[in-house]
Amino acid sequence: MVELNGIVGEELAMLSDKWSKVRRLLYLFSEWVCVRLSESVVVVGPRIYRYARRRYRLAEDRVHLVENGVSPIFFVQRDRALLRAQFGMKEDEIWLAFAGGLYPWHGMLIVVEAFGKLPPEAGHLCLMVAGDGPERVALTKRVAELKMEDRIRWIGRKSHEEIA
Repeated sequence: MVELNGIVGEELAMLSDKWSKVRRLLYLFSEWVCVRLSESVVVVGPRIYRYARRRYRLAEDRVHLVENGVSPIFFVQRDRALLRAQFGMKEDEIWLAFAGGLYPWHGMLIVVEAFGKLPPEAGHLCLMVAGDGPERVALTKRVAELKMEDRIRWIGRKSHEEIA
């Protein structure tokens, strides 16, 4: 069994370094080998389901859609005031959150740019980013260029338990 949780060709096309073309070919080849040798392919979304069926000409009964989700076991009522104090959040601020790898295909640059276009009266909207990855330096630089350091908090990698 193999799981496809993204369209690797599209994701790797967003990377640009001296090895990106070679890396892309190797990843696509290894994906092809794994899919062809597996009895079942599990995908995490409808778009990836269509991609897998079309690209590998797979029979419908060989591809299984199991959409991404979050276990509710991690989300229990917690002391809001304590958590806000822990992260330095003001009571009148509204915080959006991202948790995951900072890769181009996650679109965090779009989020940062959108925050930069908010009007001054939306200054109570903030963003907390849990995670790390190759886009971190560029994102941090762009946040500084937009003078939004006070509205975006980078908290680094966290365990699943800490994310909740």
